[in-house]
Amino acid sequence: LVSLTANSRPIHGQVAVNNNTRVSVGDNSPGNPYPSTVSVNGIPGTIAKIQVKILGITYFTPGDLGLMLVGPNGTAVNLMSRCGDSPGPFGETLTFDDSAPTNVPAAIVTGTYRPTVCTAVTYAAPAPAGPYGNLLSAFNGQDPNGTWKLFSQDFATGGSTPFDSFGWSIVITPTN
Repeated sequence: LVSLTANSRPIHGQVAVNNNTRVSVGDNSPGNPYPSTVSVNGIPGTIAKIQVKILGITYFTPGDLGLMLVGPNGTAVNLMSRCGDSPGPFGETLTFDDSAPTNVPAAIVTGTYRPTVCTAVTYAAPAPAGPYGNLLSAFNGQDPNGTWKLFSQDFATGGSTPFDSFGWSIVITPTN
């Protein structure tokens, strides 16, 4: 659990909240930790916009991977599900933003992408049951304070190497 007061920084009216703990996912299994969390406290107002960054992602078969963000009030948004071809990204940073010009591409490289559902998935408990949203604007107007959860899961058996990330962050633009 990472707290805003311990690991955050303002960016032009925005607040970035980071979790620099490694996230790993094995073959056909949920991530470790599952979920990975950050705790946000002390942001006034509501959410005007949110971005999510997955830092230093390494995954040989991204077509097996799902990433979902769940906000403090339970809203669930699928960031990426079963997108991309082999070989996958090696040390790339993926930023998810509704206003990005493209969806997650088949050849995943560092960049900013819209949340992309290539194949619908259902995450293992304790993730919420679907259906899941596919736009980060689903969080707009909500209170940003509380525990945010990143669920990561491999949805196929065989042929995949573990997913690793050097952490993740959410960038919150509050209304005031």
